[in-house]
Amino acid sequence: MAITRLGGANAISGTIPQGNIANSSLGAVTALPAGVGGKVLQVVQATKTDTFTTNATSFTLVTGLEASITPSATSSKIFVTVSIMGQRSNTNGEVGQITIFKDSSNLINASSPGSRTPSITSGVQMGDSNGDVNAEPYSFSILNSPSTTSSITYDVRVKQISSSGTVYINRVEDDLDNNIRGRGISTITLMEIAG
Repeated sequence: MAITRLGGANAISGTIPQGNIANSSLGAVTALPAGVGGKVLQVVQATKTDTFTTNATSFTLVTGLEASITPSATSSKIFVTVSIMGQRSNTNGEVGQITIFKDSSNLINASSPGSRTPSITSGVQMGDSNGDVNAEPYSFSILNSPSTTSSITYDVRVKQISSSGTVYINRVEDDLDNNIRGRGISTITLMEIAG
């Protein structure tokens, strides 16, 4: 049977009922088909532009590097990404460490840590060990399954292995006001991922 081309006054017009379109309409999609996850439902970010220093020997909150998110479903996952500029002092070859906390718990759950510190940068020197003024960028991420619809706070914490050293965030140890010294910003980003 021949197909007749319609055009002009003979064109068909109208609206397809939303009930005839999967999930109402493309502009009203609120869920993925069953068994399909991965949609980003919301994004929260905190940016720290000022500096921070500490010589604490237990994990201490980097003020301003914390963000809260309220999952829309218990099946959701939270993808946490951190980008941080840091340096540790050159005193006695001290080692600075960084980790991520969820509320009051360290998210890094290493197997059988013993007296070793569960952290993102455990054993990694933050910055140059030769007394130079370099600060290093650190970026890391973790996927968490909080299984809740209550508000959760994720934050970045740092520590030194002894109080004789110092951790510097967004600056270098020798923070002189000249064009060879650097300052930067650090961020923490939370993305709710549909389960």
